[in-house]
Formats: sequence, C-alpha cells, structure tokens
Amino acid sequence: MHLDLPAAPIFRSTAHVSRWDARDLQRRSHGTPSRPPELQRLIRGAFTTVEAWATLSERQRHVLLVLAALPRLPGGAVVSHLSAAAVMGWPHAGSWPTKVHAHDPTRRRLDDNAHTVLHPVPPDMVTVAGTGGSVAMCLTSPAMTAAAVARTLPFGHAVVMVDHALRSGCDRAEIARHVESIGHRGAARGHRVVAFASPLAASPGESLTRALLRTLGARTPVLQQRFSGPEGQVAEVDFWFPSEGVIVEFDGEVKYRDPAMLRGRTPLQAVIDEKRREDWLRALPQVRGVVRLRWADLFRPDVVAMRLRAAGLSLPA
Repeated sequence: MHLDLPAAPIFRSTAHVSRWDARDLQRRSHGTPSRPPELQRLIRGAFTTVEAWATLSERQRHVLLVLAALPRLPGGAVVSHLSAAAVMGWPHAGSWPTKVHAHDPTRRRLDDNAHTVLHPVPPDMVTVAGTGGSVAMCLTSPAMTAAAVARTLPFGHAVVMVDHALRSGCDRAEIARHVESIGHRGAARGHRVVAFASPLAASPGESLTRALLRTLGARTPVLQQRFSGPEGQVAEVDFWFPSEGVIVEFDGEVKYRDPAMLRGRTPLQAVIDEKRREDWLRALPQVRGVVRLRWADLFRPDVVAMRLRAAGLSLPA
C-alpha cells in the first residue's frame, strides 16, 4: 500500500536525522512576532513542516496524524475505523477525526485519550492488512474497516464508505460477519448500512444521494438505468423511478474538471453536452421529470424533498 504523502512526521526523538534541532522544535511550531511558525505540531513530540501541511488534503492530514501516533499505540493495537479508511484512501463525506482510532485486543472498554481512541475487540476478531513500503503499520482489513464505519458513522457517511468497499471488491457477507462479531452496540445500524450498500454507486456523491433518497422515504430506484435517444445516443442515469417516471442524478463538478472525464473537451463543451443529454432525456415519453442534485444540495434535505415532489416523485409527508 502506497502512502501518498509528501512528508513524514518529524519526531523529537529522531529530529537530528532530519537536521532539525530537537530542543528547538516546540519554539519553531509557535513562531515569534517577527517569524511565522515553521512547523505544524501533530501530537506531542511529532511535527511536520508548515509547507508540507498546507499541501495535504484532509484525508492526508489524518494519515500523517496516524503515522505520528504509531509509536504511542500499545503493542498489538491495529489501526482501525476511519483511521484505517484514511490510510487505504477511501472517500469520506464528513470530517476526518482529530484522533487516531485503533483496535486494542487487550482493552475491556473504550479508551478515549488526547490523541487516540482505542476500541476493545476480542483478539480472534481482528483481521489485519499490512502496509508495504517503508512504513511498518498494521491496520484492519477492508471488510473489517467497512464493518467498523458501518456501525459508527451516520447512515449517509457510512453508505459512502461501504459502497466504496463493495465497489473495490469486498464481500458483503464478510462485512456483515464482522458487523455481527464486533459486539452488540451499533450492530443493527451496521446491518442496515451493509444491506443497503451497493457496488453500483460510481461516486461518493451518488452514494450520499441514494442514502438521502432512502432517508426521505423514496421508493427503491433502479441504479444506472440505460436510455437510448432518438439519434442513437445512450445515457446511463444514476437513479430511475419507473413507476413515477422520474430521473434523479448527482451532478458532480469533477466531470467538468477531470481531464479523463473531459476526454479532450473544454469544460464549456462538457456543460453543453450535459445540457443536450438532459434535453433528450426529458423528451422521452416515459420520463416525466429530471432532478439534478449538487453536493451542497445533499445537506439540505427539505429543499431536495421539495424539488423531488415538484418533479413527480412520491414521498411521505
């Protein structure tokens, strides 16, 4: 497993290897009135440069925090939950945690301290996937990671991750077994997520949209339904409600920025093509309405419900 980080933590104990003065690390992380900070403190005794920190995504920042916390984890502890998901590069619709999560088979109860959250779990229930490269780390397997987030995250956020796990090759039955084996707390929530998750979701936005549709009480849609246009066009829509004739699509901005999705077109041409696609979809006799949702819309359920009803989708009052 490759950790796509431009920098590693600078530890006080080994600062000389990186040509830093161990006695000076704390001062350099605070700065002075005439000099801004050079270092970003991760946890006690571990730092990174301000320049490196500024280039990292929120997920990468959590991975760096995991690396900083590794020496503090008790023997036998295994990086887990959102921390394992971050290391594996999984998408997350929420905020990454400020503490590192790990399974600790020696614990009888949850231990939540300044930098880590240690979860109790029977030793025979931990399945481990190791990282390669120069970093020695043990983390829970993809299936166990999916089970952990399914049990603990809000429904929509959990669906994003479990959809990704299934799309990446995880076995649904294996995830369900881990949900059951870890304990009673959160098991019902976890099973609901695992049963609902689908490998057909093509993006985190689609996953979050589908979870919102379920929360709003919509019927189960057909995923990735294909339609043929009058001039031989083919379109695959995210969600199709055949009994009501309504198409719902997540309109992610990446399709207008990613060179692979633009396929040589300009962003303006991509917008025009998308508009033409929607026009011929709306003109199909079986289609009564099309609703396009952006990322920001997914956090305004009342507004989404109003738009869905206006398009003809039946939702409970």
